[in-house]
Amino acid sequence: MSTRSVFDAIVIGSGPGGAITALELAKTKKVLLIEKGQRYDLSETSPFLAEDVLNKYVCSGLVLSMGKTPVKVIEGQVYGGGSEVNSGLYHRTPDYVLDKWSIQHGVEALNPRVTTPLFEKNESDLGIAHHDGPLPTSSQKLIQIGEAKGWKVEETPRWVSQEKHGESWLFKRRSMSQTFLKKFELLGGHVVTGTTVSRLKKLGGVWDVETTSETYRANDVFVCCGATQTPFLLAKSGATSRRSFPLYLHPMLKFVSVYPESVKDALNVVCMHQLTSFLPDFLVGGSATTPPFLALGLMHHPEVLQRFSDIVNRALSYHVTLPSSTRGTLRVLPFSQRPTLFYSASKKDIRHFQSALNIIIPAFIENGAESVYLDSYKSGRLDGSNNQISKAVLKRAELSSVHVMGTCPMGTQGVCDSFGNVKGVEGLHIHDSSLFCGSIGVNPQGTVMMLARRNTMHFLGEY
Repeated sequence: MSTRSVFDAIVIGSGPGGAITALELAKTKKVLLIEKGQRYDLSETSPFLAEDVLNKYVCSGLVLSMGKTPVKVIEGQVYGGGSEVNSGLYHRTPDYVLDKWSIQHGVEALNPRVTTPLFEKNESDLGIAHHDGPLPTSSQKLIQIGEAKGWKVEETPRWVSQEKHGESWLFKRRSMSQTFLKKFELLGGHVVTGTTVSRLKKLGGVWDVETTSETYRANDVFVCCGATQTPFLLAKSGATSRRSFPLYLHPMLKFVSVYPESVKDALNVVCMHQLTSFLPDFLVGGSATTPPFLALGLMHHPEVLQRFSDIVNRALSYHVTLPSSTRGTLRVLPFSQRPTLFYSASKKDIRHFQSALNIIIPAFIENGAESVYLDSYKSGRLDGSNNQISKAVLKRAELSSVHVMGTCPMGTQGVCDSFGNVKGVEGLHIHDSSLFCGSIGVNPQGTVMMLARRNTMHFLGEY
C-alpha cells in the first residue's frame, strides 16, 4: 500500500454530517473524504432541474419501500449530499425530542448547555438567516390562506446568501460544497468523488476502506452515508451482526394548485413559509415549482399534462408532511447490491393525511385556486364542487419522503453509544441521521450538523 493511501481518519459521505466531521478532523489530522456522487459547480447550474433528479439522487430518486402503501425515498448522492439539492430550510431539534432521547434512550450530553453553542456555531458558519426581500408567490399564497383562516404560518430560516441586483434578487445556496467542504480542502483535506466504498475491513488496529478503485487505510473511519446506506455498509462489512434495522420517515404528499392568473416568479426559490397550526399532526409547505418538478407532480393527471403549456405559469406546488412515528424496517438481504426498505404508511397516517387534505384543499380553493391536483392515481380534479378526499384515493397516492432517519440509533439499546461510536467496534463511528432515536418532526439537517460537531469534538477530546 502506498504512503498516499494512509490517513489518520477517513470520512465516507460528504453531506452535512460528513462535511462538518471532515472539517473539524482536518484541523489536526490527515483526513480523506470519500463521496460516491460526483462534484458539480452550483454556479454553473440552476436549481431543481430534471438533470438534478437523474444525476444527484440515489438511484435517480427511484427508491421505493415495500409495503401496502409504499413511500418513495429520496436521498441526495452528490458532493455535498442533500444540501446541494434541497431548499436549504433549517430547524433546530425540538427540545421535546432531545429530552425524549435523553430520558427514554439514555443519550448523554443533549442538554441546552451543550447543544445551544453547537447550533449557534453551525448557524453562524452557514449564514442561516430569514428572507430579506420580496417573497415568492408560493409564500404569499400560503400567508394569504393563514390570514384568512386565522392559521399560524411561519417562515423557516435557510442557508442562502441574498444579494440585490437592481430590481431583482440573487439567491445562492450556501450548501456544504460552498462552505464546510471548501474550508476542508483549504486545510489540505483529501477528496475522492465518484467512488463507491465496497467494504470496511479491520486489520489489527487499523481499518482498510476498500473502494472500486483503491484501498485506503486509517485508524478511524467515520461513516456518514445517510440513513439507508450507512447500515448497509456496516452490515455487508461484518461490522455488525444485524441484518435488520429500524427505519423512520416523514411521509409527504404533494399537490399542485392552479390559479386563474399567472403566478410565475422571477425568484427561483422554494416557498420558505410553512403552515404550522396543525402540528404535531401535520404541516404544509412549498415544493419546487420549476416545470420539470411540476410535471412530475402531475404525472397521474395526463389530461392536465396535455395542456401543460397553458397551466405551467399558473401553477404552484405544495406538500402536506406528517411527523409520523410509524416505524419501518431496513433489511440487508444476502447478495443484494442495495438495502431493502419495508415501510408502509399506517392507518393512522392515512387518517392524518385525509384530515389534513380535507382542511387544506378547500382553503386553497376558497383563497383563489381554481383547481388542485393530488399526486395520486385516479384522484381527479379538485375544485369548489369537489374538494373532499377519500381514503381510497390516499391509498393510491404517490407518497414520498426526503427525511430518512433512525437506522443506527444512539443510546443504551442502540447500535451506537451517545457519541456515535459503534458499540464493540474500535475506531468506527457514525455521524449522520442514522443516529436518531426516531422521527423528529422537522427537517433533520440542523440536528445532523449539531450531532456531527458534538461527536467530533468529543472524539478530539475538546469537551
